[in-house]
Amino acid sequence: MDCEIQEVISMIDTEYFHERLDDQINWYSKKSTIAQRKYKLFQCIEIVIAACIPILTALNALTAFNNVPLSIIGGAMGSAIVIIEAICKMNKYHENWIQYRYISEVLKHEKYLYLTKTDPYDDESNSFNLLVQKVERAISSENINWVGINEDRKNKSQ
Repeated sequence: MDCEIQEVISMIDTEYFHERLDDQINWYSKKSTIAQRKYKLFQCIEIVIAACIPILTALNALTAFNNVPLSIIGGAMGSAIVIIEAICKMNKYHENWIQYRYISEVLKHEKYLYLTKTDPYDDESNSFNLLVQKVERAISSENINWVGINEDRKNKSQ
């Protein structure tokens, strides 16, 4: 009878950096940047629209008769502000921007502590295992937060 030899598969640190850590750092950084851009874009649009409403109101007051089109435009602008704010809240651009940036920076911090053999990674015998545990814990906690946020959304919409 042939003996089956079970091969132990392990990942060395360079593979882990390339396949997991750097990939996650890039993903969180990219998602943070996208969320930041969307948040700032919507906020700028909202500010411009809000700043135009008093001007339209003043123009309407200056005309001899109430100008219906200016009133309609002003009302539509107020509605646009409400819609933009609802979209921002619903998609959580600001929260995602901050959270994704935070996770990206935590992962970078652990990576550079490891690469420089700085405490707690100055013990050669356990440093890679410690890095993996810390990185996976950070990613896992973000995933748990994401599930919790989406469960809250689901429950609120029912």
